[in-house]
Amino acid sequence: MKNECLEIALRELGAVGVRDIQQVHGSKHLQLRWRVNGRDTRVYTLPCTPGDVRSSHNVRADIRRLLHEDGVQTT
Repeated sequence: MKNECLEIALRELGAVGVRDIQQVHGSKHLQLRWRVNGRDTRVYTLPCTPGDVRSSHNVRADIRRLLHEDGVQTT
């Protein structure tokens, strides 16, 4: 099954050079875990079956916001 939100999150993280991304499957949601610049582990929870057409846009914005807070992405 294709998960567009997962693909977008991985693409955004990969674009700034984040590697070693862990994918942890919970009961209803998927978690992505990664570390950047020696900071604490970031955990981002995303839906396995997004029900909202804006889900992919929200995931992209959330990931970019986290990367910006970590000083990795400037835009």
